[in-house]
Amino acid sequence: MRKIALSHRFQALMTLVAGLSILMGSAGLVLNHTIDTVIEREAELKARNWARYLAEGLPEIEKVVAGEALSPASRAFIESINSNGNVFRFKLFDAEGKLFLASDALDKTGSIQKNLTTHNPHAANVVKTGKAYTAVYKGKPPGKPALYAESYVPVMKEGRTIAIVEVYVDQTAHKELLRTAVSTETFLLLAIVAIGFGVPGIRVYFLNRMKQSADERVRFLALHDAMTSLMNRANFMETLSAHLSKEQGSKTLTAVHYIDIDHFKTLNDSFGHDVGDAFLVLVAERLRSVSRPGDLIARLGGDEFAVAQFGFSGARNAASYAKRAVKVIAQPATINGHDFVATASVGTAIAPQHGHDATTLLKSADVALYAAKANGRDCYCVFGPEMNAALEERQRIERAIWNAIKTSGFDLHYQPQFNTEGTRLLGFEALLRLPDGDKGLISPDIFIPLAEEMGLISQIGNWVLGEACRVAAAWPEHLTIAVNLSPAQLESVELVDTVSRILAESGLSPNRLELEITEGHLLKETDAVLTQLAELKTLGVAIVMDDFGTGYSSMSCLWRFPFDKIKIDRSFLSEERAFDSNAASVLKTIVTLGHSLDMVVTAEGVERLEQASLLQSIDCDQLQGFLFGRPMPQDEVAATILDDFASRPPDIPGEEPEEQAAV
Repeated sequence: MRKIALSHRFQALMTLVAGLSILMGSAGLVLNHTIDTVIEREAELKARNWARYLAEGLPEIEKVVAGEALSPASRAFIESINSNGNVFRFKLFDAEGKLFLASDALDKTGSIQKNLTTHNPHAANVVKTGKAYTAVYKGKPPGKPALYAESYVPVMKEGRTIAIVEVYVDQTAHKELLRTAVSTETFLLLAIVAIGFGVPGIRVYFLNRMKQSADERVRFLALHDAMTSLMNRANFMETLSAHLSKEQGSKTLTAVHYIDIDHFKTLNDSFGHDVGDAFLVLVAERLRSVSRPGDLIARLGGDEFAVAQFGFSGARNAASYAKRAVKVIAQPATINGHDFVATASVGTAIAPQHGHDATTLLKSADVALYAAKANGRDCYCVFGPEMNAALEERQRIERAIWNAIKTSGFDLHYQPQFNTEGTRLLGFEALLRLPDGDKGLISPDIFIPLAEEMGLISQIGNWVLGEACRVAAAWPEHLTIAVNLSPAQLESVELVDTVSRILAESGLSPNRLELEITEGHLLKETDAVLTQLAELKTLGVAIVMDDFGTGYSSMSCLWRFPFDKIKIDRSFLSEERAFDSNAASVLKTIVTLGHSLDMVVTAEGVERLEQASLLQSIDCDQLQGFLFGRPMPQDEVAATILDDFASRPPDIPGEEPEEQAAV
């Protein structure tokens, strides 16, 4: 009988173990199925929101899928969103399911190519059914994320499908986040069920609780940014729209603040994306700290945030918040051992005067944000109707810059440089110009800062260097050509190789090339810049410190690096200072200092004979300014050179005068 009892107990124990195993396996299947469902739902929602954002930001979308080439503005927009949050790639199909654009093939195809028009069955089915299609795949980093989703969603306009977007969404981090969120409750559930196995009520309760927790997490992720836990763009716009509809006719005001981190790409490049992401989380915390309960705070994507505030009685209160946001973000930060300060620009718009609906209000805030950036960043601007015109002008100039790069539409003008008596032509300085159609030229003070913001100044600077050397190679061998280098070129590790290659291709002798750097450029990365300059000198080119006397590094840089020439800034010859005794003493000191260090001294901005006489009296070596010639196009340079020969034939080193040669 005892053996029979033991056998029954053993069987019961085995039954219990089997039941637990089945339960744990079932829970694992439920967990995986729940996570997979969440991944698909979230990917499709993100794809729909992103497709809506693409359609709003790319008004030419119908023209693109019709086979027209991308405009520079559209191409720049696509490149700016090529990697936006969890979206790392996208494709664009026409309304028949034919591929017309792939975000990672823009440089390869240049413009829309017919050989891309491959029929895609999934896209075609979305067109047919009007329903999105989403699939989840495992990838192999770094080519593709460990887990990603492909979602085909229709782009709608006025109730009709105008295109299909295939959006690739990185879901790796979100899957881990979901596992972390539900694993604790799953473990607790299994432990309790194991203790009280056979109690159906407990099992059902905790299974329902686990499902409820997962559903809540799904809803949260659908409406919030996973990194910062702030509202996402879709949730922000929907909530703001509902509030504005409710408050129509109210006497209170609603303010929307569009916030962008200044030079965030530089922060990422300098410290890494881990630091950049951590700083975005810190920005979210700082915005919460200066916001009121009930304010809407969202991360719109990348380094862009938005805050909506309700119940204002006047515009001054809205501006006060913008000021606080700028101040709190600019506080010093320490992340992963890196100490830095990052600033932000804020654009503010107020309803109802700046817009009655969420889309118009956010656009007005975005226009004000551009104005804040144009004002030097680290500041805020409140929208004004005149800003629309300023934004349109900025965008027009940006298109002109893109077109000039694409079509080699920039011009170089050349300003002559003379000896101190003004009787001998010594060379020219190359100055960049951007034609503006029938309007003449766009000022360099306007388009060069824009080109720097667009990340194009290094490319433009290399073109200037190559074109100037090519033109100067045809001049008489005693004439030099001076070219300005931008900070981006100075920081490039390829600068020395680029200069060497251009000299070889143009045939210009290195001793005829002068590379000018502004004194202020030496304040950043001084050691690296000086090393670059030393390597350039080994090529045989001359290094010139431009705008000498306007910065803080003049003396220290002169001691640390043997410049060949210094150019006195034109401000010393302004109407107010040209004949001031103190200014004359400073000029004399600079010339004496330069000569003591075996440097040639050039003065810029010489416009009057009295100024030239003063500079001659203090032994300044070279003069440049309107008195001797304005910047001129290339076809006028030859006449200037011939006039110089006619007035006084140059005494070229290595050649004897004619009367001596005849003896």
